[in-house]
Amino acid sequence: MGDMRTVELDDGTAEPAPANHRRRLWPWALAALVVVAAVLVTWQLVENRRQHATQERAAQASNVLLPLPTEVKVLWTSPAADTYLGFAVVGPHLVVGSTDDDGSTYEIHELDRRTGKHLWDVTGTLPAGWVGGVECRPVSPPGGRPTFAACAIGALAPPDQLPTEAGNVRIVVLDAATGTVVSTTDTSLAAWAVAGDTIVMASPERDDENVTWTLKTIDATSGAPTWSLVLPTVPIAPPDTDDGFLTGKTFDASLEGALGRVVLADQGHVWVVDDGTLTTTVPIEAGWTVALDGSGAVVLAFGDGTGTAQLVLTDGTVVDAPAQQVNLPVDDGTASDVLLVRAWKDLALQARDARTGQVRWEVPQAGTQVIVLGGRVILRSGDDLVAADADDGHVVWRTRSIMSSEVALSTDGTNVYVPVPGRLRAYALTDGHRQPDRVLPPEYSGESPVALGGVLTVYSGDPAPILG
Repeated sequence: MGDMRTVELDDGTAEPAPANHRRRLWPWALAALVVVAAVLVTWQLVENRRQHATQERAAQASNVLLPLPTEVKVLWTSPAADTYLGFAVVGPHLVVGSTDDDGSTYEIHELDRRTGKHLWDVTGTLPAGWVGGVECRPVSPPGGRPTFAACAIGALAPPDQLPTEAGNVRIVVLDAATGTVVSTTDTSLAAWAVAGDTIVMASPERDDENVTWTLKTIDATSGAPTWSLVLPTVPIAPPDTDDGFLTGKTFDASLEGALGRVVLADQGHVWVVDDGTLTTTVPIEAGWTVALDGSGAVVLAFGDGTGTAQLVLTDGTVVDAPAQQVNLPVDDGTASDVLLVRAWKDLALQARDARTGQVRWEVPQAGTQVIVLGGRVILRSGDDLVAADADDGHVVWRTRSIMSSEVALSTDGTNVYVPVPGRLRAYALTDGHRQPDRVLPPEYSGESPVALGGVLTVYSGDPAPILG
């Protein structure tokens, strides 16, 4: 007989199938995908709005270049390298003034940065005997961006000097976009400055031993007087010596204004005036520099790398701070509550509270030039180009870009540019990614381009080429 096998009979009744858990999970997966998509869309909308806001601010910020093509060309030529001495950059407007050979007539105009042509002109005649040039500066309404240009026509000294006597000057304030004159004031002054929407005029009374400065101010748009102040009389400082030998060091002599604050330095004294009231007087030594920051803080520094420096805070308090002011070629005001300085010891960029002097954040191995745009602080840090958040200093992006500590950064609102001979290295402002280089014309292949007054040029003599 064959082998016997035991089998089970199937009565045809099927066991119930196990529940299909995968089918029950699909609604949750779909919901999760919807949430993720919504988050991504919301993030992209927020990022798009931030980028749009940054571009809008960049379009109105001073010293921002026009968009640069990859092959840069000569757009026009400036008649002389000193044409821009005394110019004012008011948002996207480049305002320039000049006088004729005998100084009897003057002209103020806006230059089209693409063509060099005049967009508007204002001309005038000066009284007989008046001499000098034209110097223009931006005027900002309270809490707003620069809108007007104030131009002083007459006997003007370089901005780092104070004349020993007053001269005749006409101050003309115009709408930078249209050239409409809003006020004209004929006065006598030795130096002038703009503090927000106020024009500050300084005049000395001087004899062989002492000097007394008087400050007078007018409302920029109306020309109406606002306040005046006579500063304390001080002795004229003798030349600086060391063991009987002249050191060659001089005392800082300057007049600056920002917000409602005015700072005058002369004869080893620095006077800080807030809204017409003398807040602080600080003695300084020969060789010290005085700089008023856009935050309202004053930086007093010897400039020798020894760490000798002081800050005059917005409340008038004086604190020690071993640091020097950095250069801000582009500043849209989105970091106006901090004072940006470069520490002497480790060369870190420090963001100090303008009210307390405390360091909020810092970036190591910083360069001397910084761009502030769209709430970000862009700078050289070691061998990198870095964008830091203006509020807390966290690094938004970092990219490798070897450059000198004195590199002159520039931007067109879309990219930040690092100059090298014959070209500009380009990096996206949004994330720091490398973009195509901007290449100069062959005749300037050995030159390093610089941004000045919202235009790109090279130092190659007269006439000066304007590139774009």
